[in-house]
Amino acid sequence: MAMKVSTVALCALIADFAAAAPGASAVLPPDGATAYATEAVGRVIDVSPDGKGAVETLVEMAGTTQNTLGQSTFDKMMAHCLISFTSDGGKSSTVGACTETDSDGDILFTSFDGQAGTLIGGTGKYAKMIGSAVFSLTREPTSETGKIAFSVKHEVTWALR
Repeated sequence: MAMKVSTVALCALIADFAAAAPGASAVLPPDGATAYATEAVGRVIDVSPDGKGAVETLVEMAGTTQNTLGQSTFDKMMAHCLISFTSDGGKSSTVGACTETDSDGDILFTSFDGQAGTLIGGTGKYAKMIGSAVFSLTREPTSETGKIAFSVKHEVTWALR
């Protein structure tokens, strides 16, 4: 039986990984839009075939963000994600959740289903953040044995509620 992992469950798992100390936080604009990329390397945690042709692969990823517009927002954050890839013949789907920790120690929680992403708040300056994102995930080569690499482009809009 294939392991089914919901975005909510992934968020809960990632939240367990996040334990940042509070610090002085930079101020975010009350709303905005930007683009950033995350270069991440990960490892496969589990591969579960369902016996009917579908396979679910759970991957843990870690990487660093870079704002592609030269802005400070969402730049140089440490990203930690759990991603579930499901393949069923010619069809595939991807869901996941991430914590992105900035240099202040503040954490942004994000989730995605396919190319649709959501900014769901966090700690410090991100506590009241809501927003959406368009994600594109590209597999990259890696020289690390047993590892996989991805480049993830994010186009985000946000507001502080």
